[in-house]
Formats: sequence, structure tokens, C-alpha cells
Amino acid sequence: GRARAVAEEEQRRRAAEEATAHIERRLREEREALQKKAEEEAAEREAEAAARREEEHRAAEERRARLAAESQQRQQAAQEAWELIERRRREDKEAAQRVEAARKADEAA
Repeated sequence: GRARAVAEEEQRRRAAEEATAHIERRLREEREALQKKAEEEAAEREAEAAARREEEHRAAEERRARLAAESQQRQQAAQEAWELIERRRREDKEAAQRVEAARKADEAA
């Protein structure tokens, strides 16, 4: 009877150790799965942030390019307006000289 009691106690102890080892294995697997999920979510958030930064950068570049083009157009329009004013002044001066020449020709006649 004593040997059997000892064998049964040994069997219970072994079963308890196996149950404990099984629980520890399950907890470790669960912890690893949670850690992996957390790492995947962090990588996903970083990718989203990178995509957002890239989009903001692209939008800023487009804005800069558009403003530069508008500035270029304004400068060109101002240049053309200035050239038009200069041409009109020259034409006015030439017309005044013709009028003056015609007046002198009339006086000489």
C-alpha cells in the first residue's frame, strides 16, 4: 500500500508539473503573439505616418511650384506692361517730332 501511495503521489506531482508547464507554454505563446501584434501595429502606424508626411511634402512642393509659376506670370505681365508704356512714350515722342517738323516746314513755306 505504501509503494502504491508513493507512486500515486509521484503521478499527481508529474501531472501537476505538466499542467503548469502547459500553462506556462500557453502564456508564453500568448505573450509572443501580443508582442508580434503590437510590433505589426506600430509598423503600420509608422507606414501611415510616412505616407502622410510624403503626401504633405508633395502638396507643399505643388504649392511652391504653383506660387513660383504665378510669380513668374506676374513678373512677365509687369514686364510686358512696362514695355508697352515705353513703346507708347517713344511713339508719342516721334509723333510730337513729326508735328514739330511739319510746323517748321509750314513756317518756312
